[in-house]
Amino acid sequence: MENTLLLFDQAYFDYRTMDLIDANGGWFLTRLRSNANPEITAKYRKWRGDAISLEGKQVQDILDDLHRDVIDVDGEVGFKRRIYNGTRSRAVETFRVVGVWNDEEERYHLYITNLSAEDYSAPDIAKLYQARWEVELLFRELKTTYGLDEINSGKPEVVEALILIRLLSLIVSRTLRELFIEIIEAQQDEESDDVEASSLLPRERWARAFGRHSDRILRRVAERLGYEPPKLVESLMNDALDPNTHRISLLDEVQYEPFDADLA
Repeated sequence: MENTLLLFDQAYFDYRTMDLIDANGGWFLTRLRSNANPEITAKYRKWRGDAISLEGKQVQDILDDLHRDVIDVDGEVGFKRRIYNGTRSRAVETFRVVGVWNDEEERYHLYITNLSAEDYSAPDIAKLYQARWEVELLFRELKTTYGLDEINSGKPEVVEALILIRLLSLIVSRTLRELFIEIIEAQQDEESDDVEASSLLPRERWARAFGRHSDRILRRVAERLGYEPPKLVESLMNDALDPNTHRISLLDEVQYEPFDADLA
């Protein structure tokens, strides 16, 4: 855990796990569950005027009364430790709770972390957590488009090769997408279009299109590198020829050979 930042979703939300990460010199960041309600012990940002006093209140209870872009406080949480010598002690720790207002959903996105306010502002925390979703999208693309979840072999060298092929396919796909985005941006400069070029080529839609045309792309690359495409007749013959013609099929054996009672 030391010097490692763990980004995880609410399915793994656990105060004891956070405490262990912190105790071992690591950092964590996750969304605060809706039923988690730390008590505020301090705040990092001062507000002018008659700002609401937050100390001593619980995070979820003050959200409707706030009219600020961010919440940045220390929150005290309680949890039970592992059973030791037949007893389980209760612990209390303080972690940083950050809230960033989301205009589209008209609510705060709440996070809990042990990253310091000196090094990471509240908007930084929200941006960091977005990286976790980028990882989710990457693996979903690898599975749904490039078949990472379907490796039909138990041989380590085959598994490694198939994984590398899928990763290379992802790299080629995303590199091509960036090139096409540059082409669109160049056209937009001429037409004064304000639409983001990247939004015109959504990643998952692009990945599906890349998968459908991958054979044509590979053929074009092979021709550019001087490789002759395989002859259609030869390819069909090589794929269709049975390499085990000396073997008698089970159907032929049962149909034409003398009946063996042991087979029954």
